[in-house]
Amino acid sequence: MTLPSFLIIGAMKSGTTTLFHDLRKNPNIFIPEDKELENLISDTVLSTTGVEEYEKYFANAKSSQCCGEASTAYTKLPDICGVPKRAYETLGADIKLIYLVRNPVSRMISHYHHIHSAGDIDLPIDEAIQDCSELLNYSKYHKQLKPWIHQFGRDNVKVVIFESYVNDRHNTLLSICDFLGVEKSLEKIKEDSVFNKGDGKPINTAFFTKISQSRMYRSCIRPLLSLSARATIKKLVLPKAKTKTKPSKEKLEWAVSQLQADMEQFRLLLDERALPWDVASAPTQFSREY
Repeated sequence: MTLPSFLIIGAMKSGTTTLFHDLRKNPNIFIPEDKELENLISDTVLSTTGVEEYEKYFANAKSSQCCGEASTAYTKLPDICGVPKRAYETLGADIKLIYLVRNPVSRMISHYHHIHSAGDIDLPIDEAIQDCSELLNYSKYHKQLKPWIHQFGRDNVKVVIFESYVNDRHNTLLSICDFLGVEKSLEKIKEDSVFNKGDGKPINTAFFTKISQSRMYRSCIRPLLSLSARATIKKLVLPKAKTKTKPSKEKLEWAVSQLQADMEQFRLLLDERALPWDVASAPTQFSREY
């Protein structure tokens, strides 16, 4: 039976797609071509049939390879619950977990532009920050990570700071390979390549998602297309991300007030004297008003 020995669990809009592609280039690591498998978000994975479906994604892995997958839905409390327990029951106690984080205000704003461009929300950014709870919740890194640490222990979790990863891809990837216990192989990494950037990127529509998840597409069409071919098709047929707007200073001040307690708990979890972001300065840094 071949199943993941590590998971990239999030956070959404924090560099998980770039890390997904970087790790896939290491011949000592096997990650399926599909990102966001999300098998662990449902109790179906606990059944015999569910495990068999999960295993299919890793059927082509070599016995010498370390297997993993990346699904940001695994840290989307309170909307998706119970994932750490399902992971424990399905994958065992020794699973390694990688959690990418970025400035929580940057992540929140990027998240808004992502769902707004996709047509999932039609609210102006200030209203969305107030009314769309996932924007703040998914930036509460302590809240999201605590259940995983409770289930697997702190030593099995590696927190990767997005800003450090972007500034030093090479050494960040070396540290991840050390964490996973795999031989380093970075020759194919292009450090200037960044995936899933917000500016002008193609946005999945509900219609396109329905087609791409259909049985006919997955069994008959998808196997004939390489990863790069599928990316090219998406660029050609999907709408591009809309022009970005910034929140007001007042709304950002409110958002920061909602995040501060969690950020302090996250700092203690990391055992750091200070976090890599000055969240308190966000209202000036990210708002329309300078």
